[in-house]
Amino acid sequence: MERIRAARQPDGKWLQGGRLPGDVWFEVDVPAGEPSKWLTLYGTRILSWWDAARS
Repeated sequence: MERIRAARQPDGKWLQGGRLPGDVWFEVDVPAGEPSKWLTLYGTRILSWWDAARS
């Protein structure tokens, strides 16, 4: 969980990392280094779930 928290940017978003090599049928997210709406959604949900389970 600390790795997820550490990857969170000061504005609350997560950045897209590098992509795995290989063919891609279509792009679903932003290029590497840009804020990702999908990673932000997943990261926020995971941290909310974790924090609620621990309280």
